[in-house]
Amino acid sequence: MIIHTFASKPRFTTITHAAWKLALLLSAVCFFCAPFACIANTHSDTAKNPARDIANVDVANIDNIINLIPSVEYQESLETTEFDAIRALPNETWATRQPPYSSNFGRTNHALWFRATVTGLNTNDQPIYLRLNYPQHDKIDVYLVENEQLIKYYQAGDTRRFSVRPVDHRTYLFPFPKTPSPITVYLKLQSEGPLLIPLDIVEKSYVETAEKNLFLAAGIYLGILLIMFFYNAFIYVILRDSAYLLYILYVAATGFLQFSLSGFGFQYLWPESSDLNNKVMIFVATLMPLAAIGFVYQFLKIRSVGSRTDNFIGNFLLLCFGVLLIGGTLIPYGIAMSISNTLSFFTVIVGFYIGVKYWYLGVKSARMFAIAWLVYLVFLVWFLCDLVGIISSTTTGHYALAIGSAIELALLSLAFADRMNVEKELRIKAQIEVLNVQIELNKSLDHKVRERTDELEQVNKRLEEISITDALTQVFNRRHFDTLYKNEYQRAYRDKLPLALLMIDVDHFKSINDTHGHQFGDLCLEEIATCITDKIRRPPDIVARYGGEEFVVILPNTPKEGALLVAENIRQHLEETTVSDGYMSQSMTASIGLSVEIPSQLGGRESLLKFADTMLYDAKHGGRNTIRAIDVTSHVSSK
Repeated sequence: MIIHTFASKPRFTTITHAAWKLALLLSAVCFFCAPFACIANTHSDTAKNPARDIANVDVANIDNIINLIPSVEYQESLETTEFDAIRALPNETWATRQPPYSSNFGRTNHALWFRATVTGLNTNDQPIYLRLNYPQHDKIDVYLVENEQLIKYYQAGDTRRFSVRPVDHRTYLFPFPKTPSPITVYLKLQSEGPLLIPLDIVEKSYVETAEKNLFLAAGIYLGILLIMFFYNAFIYVILRDSAYLLYILYVAATGFLQFSLSGFGFQYLWPESSDLNNKVMIFVATLMPLAAIGFVYQFLKIRSVGSRTDNFIGNFLLLCFGVLLIGGTLIPYGIAMSISNTLSFFTVIVGFYIGVKYWYLGVKSARMFAIAWLVYLVFLVWFLCDLVGIISSTTTGHYALAIGSAIELALLSLAFADRMNVEKELRIKAQIEVLNVQIELNKSLDHKVRERTDELEQVNKRLEEISITDALTQVFNRRHFDTLYKNEYQRAYRDKLPLALLMIDVDHFKSINDTHGHQFGDLCLEEIATCITDKIRRPPDIVARYGGEEFVVILPNTPKEGALLVAENIRQHLEETTVSDGYMSQSMTASIGLSVEIPSQLGGRESLLKFADTMLYDAKHGGRNTIRAIDVTSHVSSK
């Protein structure tokens, strides 16, 4: 966790008050001036400019597209919505747009009607469409009149099923018939949202090209968002930092909002639902800033290091968005979206203010954060100016919000990387400090530690010896034999070398125990182990007590002839040895089973041991004090 420190409380307070004054001033200007500018722009050029005749648009020489806004006539229906009644209205009641021909007609609860006459429809080789290039309208009705007769009627809108549209397209396309006669178009539009009417006449090839370009841009945009989503999701899984979770929620909401705004959501996800589109728009448009404000405060740790004012603003926004998220679908769509957009704009200003403030206060990770929100604010203003017609409308302006969000999210991702670097520097610094303290401590304790370490090493060495040594005979025990035997067998298999085993059992040992007692029997076992060890010359050879009076010898890289020689030396030495405790004496003999093999598979280890045991059994039943051997590789046995 990053702990932010500041120079002094007065400086912090002064900066907070100054920054908030600036932020509140900007907010007041934006909130009060922007809506009035929008209204003024909308109504100033919607003043009645009486039309003497219906506007005539000739498409004979169309070059891909003709913008209808400069020539189309419109009528706000206050008393009637019937087509015949609207059609019968005198020309003086219809108006035209004035420069700069904004496509924003504001908001109204009434139906808005548009009309124009189109000629030259039979001169073009490809289909011609009337296009309304804004997907977020509730109800659209299009009437085509030829020679005073209604010849076509189309329906569309996101409160009607997608299947009623005449053309399967995310925006609204209405085909014209190929006819030499003029066609008068009447378009009726009703919507709770903003009345954006980018109305034009387009050729089919232009629509296809524009759609391909849009899909390419959308693919790039979606690719950027997916990269940031999965990258930060992966980091969240590792770090479990809730700031990353809020960020990926913000990314997902932003992407889904743009997906829905472009009309893809209605086209591909809920085409048959007539009321879901507006609800989804309200939900996503509220979820996005809600995740954003939570991310802002979690990213910069405002809860712990921020001022009371900062925390109050954050809590207020979270409360407002939370209430709107839950109850937004219960109020009219236009009101819900206006509230959401206003709060979202204020959220962007708050994000920018927070970034600048904490950047100035020395929080390194806030610098990229402030730049990200500034970029988004610039593109948001660009989008709003394009929307209300303050600047010339362009394709880039239409998608300024998407472009700005992509750049902002990329910069926020870089801000995460910057914060990780800062945290890394702090961790390294803390580790260096701890290391220095540890070094000083080690210097004072080094001598004692070394002494204690030496003692522990001796103890551990002794414990290791005890754990692998038979307490009575001081040769390896059965458990350690199993480990050594496995290793030697694997080595013999790998190097293709012979491996020999000797199974040695003392003859009549039970009789010795019964006659002389167990203490004398233990003395005999100790002497037997000594005799066997004396005859094992090579370092690789291994002696172990297998159990009771049985011993086992491993002879690596030893063929049958060499193993027989070692076995015979052991047998003779035991035969010549007499055990005495000063009061009684006892001579001993032993039977030996020998097996030799060049391993051909790793699984043959138990088999080799079993063959040695079988040979021992044969030696016991062959008169004792003898050797029986088998070459497992050639399956030839001999005495």
